[in-house]
Amino acid sequence: TTLAALLFPAIMCFIKIEGKPAWMTVWPAFGTTNQLLAAITLMIVSIWLLKNGKKIVFTIIPTIFMMFTAGSSLLLLSYSGILKAQHPSDYVIGIVSVIMLVMAILFVFDSTRAFIKCLRK
Repeated sequence: TTLAALLFPAIMCFIKIEGKPAWMTVWPAFGTTNQLLAAITLMIVSIWLLKNGKKIVFTIIPTIFMMFTAGSSLLLLSYSGILKAQHPSDYVIGIVSVIMLVMAILFVFDSTRAFIKCLRK
């Protein structure tokens, strides 16, 4: 799994798009990725708290806000990167954003199932 996690960033460091390193091309998606990671972490903490019978209001509200914000940003990046692309590098941002958006949606569905499972116990 470590190799899988590091393969994409390594590729982005060594290839060039339009004469500049590929990582500079996807840099606009970096902030969204950080927010998405924070939302995922908060969701995991919320599920853990729920399983242990603790209150989750202080983690679930920021989770929902951050998921909505990151999701909106991914939608905008996808739209501008694919449908309004002006340079070939815009497509890279759009494709990466679409992939992250799909993964975020899958995570939301999976975590919702976990929440329902915890509430039924």
